[in-house]
Amino acid sequence: MVKFIALILMALFLPAMAYATESKDEWFDSYRTDTTKAITQSLEKHLGKDQSFENGVRALSNEDYTTAFKLLSERAEDGYAPAQLLLARLYFSGKGVNKDIQQALKWYQKAAEQKLADAQIDLGVIYTLGKSIEKNEKLGRSWFEKAAAQGVPDAQFFLAACYYEGVGGPRDDKKAFQNLEAAAQQNLPVAQYYLSSMFFHGEGTKKDDERSFYWMKAAADNDYTPAINDLAIYYARGTGTKKNEAKAYELYNYAAGLGDSAAMYNVGYVLLKGQGVKQDPQRGIKWLELSAQKHVPCAALDLGVVYTEGKYVKQDSTAAKEWFRNAIIYASNSDTFTLDFPFSSDSSKIGPVADQFAEFMYNKTLNTSTSSTPDSPKLLQDLAKQFSDKCWQ
Repeated sequence: MVKFIALILMALFLPAMAYATESKDEWFDSYRTDTTKAITQSLEKHLGKDQSFENGVRALSNEDYTTAFKLLSERAEDGYAPAQLLLARLYFSGKGVNKDIQQALKWYQKAAEQKLADAQIDLGVIYTLGKSIEKNEKLGRSWFEKAAAQGVPDAQFFLAACYYEGVGGPRDDKKAFQNLEAAAQQNLPVAQYYLSSMFFHGEGTKKDDERSFYWMKAAADNDYTPAINDLAIYYARGTGTKKNEAKAYELYNYAAGLGDSAAMYNVGYVLLKGQGVKQDPQRGIKWLELSAQKHVPCAALDLGVVYTEGKYVKQDSTAAKEWFRNAIIYASNSDTFTLDFPFSSDSSKIGPVADQFAEFMYNKTLNTSTSSTPDSPKLLQDLAKQFSDKCWQ
């Protein structure tokens, strides 16, 4: 399984089916530390109880940050934890006031010490990622532990990530599983998604495809977009459920319509091959191109094959090699589509390897000799196999 924090959405890469992925920074950044979102679940109960605080929340919702800062400052000084949290976020984001990380931390700390879970989680994120301050993963994990102890599902998920990845302390798959399960049972979609993965891989628990399907479906039913694409793959493969390619295609289409680049690839591939749907190569190619525009490596690879073979488009060796080259470039720039080869982190050497790979794949697809491929034929064969395993296995 790909890392929880480093690569938040796993890539199982069942045959010709891409799983959606995103990096840790994107996932953590989508949380609340950079925003002034006024209402979170833990704050809702405070509305209707404090008029001044509620007025501050209303000002935030109206993006009147100057007024919000004034009202929230008054209540924060009075020791009201929800106001302290929102004031911290204003200082952290620089909205309604000059950005001041130290002031933000001061007010986060005050709210967190009053056991306000959202403040504890924000501090966990800030210290775990080192957002505008020196990274301190151990301290970040400790704040997640405090919030998780209150039964807050978001915190339980973050703590599961720390346990799985060994961030701020030793790795412990069983504790990761336990925290994920607790959060999933509280209907947190991202936790349901990862719990499905742990059942699928048998990490922290016994492998159980049926339970994996159950939790993947729960996440998809909660409109968690990556889960919709991955649930389609479960139907396509018959993983934990009866195989149903028509249902898979329906879900691919739905997820693709939501902008999921992996689902776009899957729609394209299914239409190109006619799996569970009437074959429509031209539509399939258009979906592959949409996915490739979002830098999905498998989409670029498939387009290379399409233009090499010339079955559905006019054969074009230049376009074919450019798409094969892009497959390497996209993969090397991805946090989630990992290729194992020397100097993969050296950007100055990626270009020459991509050129060689393009020539190699073009010849390989034509079933011609690869003897003319320059330099490191074994390396190129290894790269081709890695792509095959991830995209076509």
